[in-house]
Amino acid sequence: MRAILTNESTAVYAAPDDQTISIATLHLDEEFEIGRVMRKKRQTWVEVTLDSGVKGYIKGVEHIFALRKVQLVDSSAEMRSEASAASDLIRTLSKGDAFFTLRVVKTDEGGWVRVRDLNNTEGYISGKTKIRVVQAATRADARKMLILGAIMAVIGILFGVGSYLSQAANNTIYYYLAIGFIVFGVMQLMQGFIQHRQAVAQEKQEQEEKSLHRPD
Repeated sequence: MRAILTNESTAVYAAPDDQTISIATLHLDEEFEIGRVMRKKRQTWVEVTLDSGVKGYIKGVEHIFALRKVQLVDSSAEMRSEASAASDLIRTLSKGDAFFTLRVVKTDEGGWVRVRDLNNTEGYISGKTKIRVVQAATRADARKMLILGAIMAVIGILFGVGSYLSQAANNTIYYYLAIGFIVFGVMQLMQGFIQHRQAVAQEKQEQEEKSLHRPD
């Protein structure tokens, strides 16, 4: 998962122990990938991978903000250049627009959220803005849907064959059950295929974003 640092700076250690060597330093608003979270010697450690490829551990989770793709629920929202209603208006977001939340900023005016739209333009929206998290498509979920769809379709075919071969008076019930299972199975297969394509496209986009942030 992609995350951003909300502290001024923090050290990256070679191992989950602050007595080991510091191999890098993360700075405010720097982005990175987070992995496992663990406890060692009553301290919380997070496994991180920097855009430079360096892997290590940072102490604590309070200064980490996970980047999430969200969608605007309100009819509109103003994206400002600073965390202030008096700052320049960058653009107006419309209902359904997708963007990423970067971190929460507290000011005298209240809470603001730093965001980045899909064109990599960054700004601030009011913390009162209504948003919803966009669930990311994954290959694992797509695979489950494909497997379930295939199983349901096979069950439907078996019911269909059984109703055809059966001479019982209630074979019509089996016929309709067969149709239901097959239709449901085909729908699951289609959704699984679509989600798999979305997951592949999303992974490709994430790789492209990483390459943009990786120093030369």
